[in-house]
Amino acid sequence: MGIKFRKLTAQGNDYIYIDLRAEGIGNRDWSETAKKLSDRHFGIGADGLVLMLASEAGDVKMRMFNADGSEGKMCGSALRAIVYILEEETGKAEFLVETASGLHKGWKMVIDGEKMVAVSLGQATLESKQSDDDGLLCYVNIGNRHQVRYLNDIDGFDLNARMQELLPEFEGEDWNYEFIEIDKGNMIRMEVWENGSGATLACGTGAGASVFAGWETGRLPKGRIKVSMPGGYVYIEKQSDELILIGGIIEVFRGELSPFI
Repeated sequence: MGIKFRKLTAQGNDYIYIDLRAEGIGNRDWSETAKKLSDRHFGIGADGLVLMLASEAGDVKMRMFNADGSEGKMCGSALRAIVYILEEETGKAEFLVETASGLHKGWKMVIDGEKMVAVSLGQATLESKQSDDDGLLCYVNIGNRHQVRYLNDIDGFDLNARMQELLPEFEGEDWNYEFIEIDKGNMIRMEVWENGSGATLACGTGAGASVFAGWETGRLPKGRIKVSMPGGYVYIEKQSDELILIGGIIEVFRGELSPFI
């Protein structure tokens, strides 16, 4: 019998989820498995693989692997999807998820009649800011590291071409890259290049880092900010000192891995 899996997407940021809490699965090279499964021609196709394991500290432990097999410390999209799965299983109102960057709380929300999942991303830190060819550049740590650059007009922006210039400069460093335009006072538009996955349709921690950079530099007002990405939109707000990521989750399909995987 093969390994059961689910595929869920958060604004196009899609991951494969395998529940190891009850599955009798022996030792496996999950990094190599993530690369095979994420392949969009010979595998299932995804931005990465997420494992759900038993946790003594929370309701579940999350391990997340990027499409290239590298293991990430944090993923806001995967965190919301796991809360979605747990709520479906138990009907509870609130959950704690253990990650490599600590414990994160998650719960259900409804905004304008739409069911969403909210998670705490924890505290963010503005490590530095400077100006470069793209305008203001901010380095933000939010459990993983982000470079946030401001654009005057994101329409027509060539993400792939820009990344071919940036990647050699930061080779070997685990950065995520966001390019944002402030569309309205309480809304930004964002394109993202994720460490280990490349260009993706959305990124939860990237949205959080971008909004936080806007708050810290005075470019965005305090309060809930809408972040529009190629795959959809999320909201970022602040509660106490923690960033809160809010957005919808869609289950795409369920299946069973064939023996060759």
